Amino acid sequence: EQTYIIKARIASDNLQRGKVPVIDCFPIAYIQNMQLQAFMNQDIFKDYPKSLIHCTFDEEDGYQRHIKRMEIDEEFARRNKGTGKFDTREQFHDFVTNIQPPVPEELEEYEHLLLNTTKHNPKQCVDLALNYISR
Repeated sequence: EQTYIIKARIASDNLQRGKVPVIDCFPIAYIQNMQLQAFMNQDIFKDYPKSLIHCTFDEEDGYQRHIKRMEIDEEFARRNKGTGKFDTREQFHDFVTNIQPPVPEELEEYEHLLLNTTKHNPKQCVDLALNYISR
C-alpha cells in the first residue's frame, strides 16, 4: 500500500540522517498475513536493529475507550456508528474475539514486546518500551 511505501521511505531517510524512526499503526491483518514481517525485512532496514512493540488492552477497557471516542470524535463516530461492528457490547466482543483480536496468534512469529495499556499507566508503558528498545 502507498501509505507503507511512504512510511518506509521516510524511515529510510531518517535512518540515513542518524535518526531513529518510529513506525506505528500497522493493522492487525498485517501481523496475521506476515506483511509486517515483509515490511521489517526490506533491504533498506537490513543494517538496523528493529523493535516491535505491540500495544494491546483488556477487552472491557477497549470497549469503554471505543464508546468514549464515539462521544468526542465526530469523524470516528460517523465512520463506525451503524456498521454492525461496534453498536453493541456483543458486537464489539465478536469483533475482538473472532475478527480482529487485539493479540493475534501470529504475533508469536515476531520478536516483540507485548504492552498491555490497561495494566500499565503511561509512565510504566514508556519505561517498559524504552527498556525493551535498549536491550
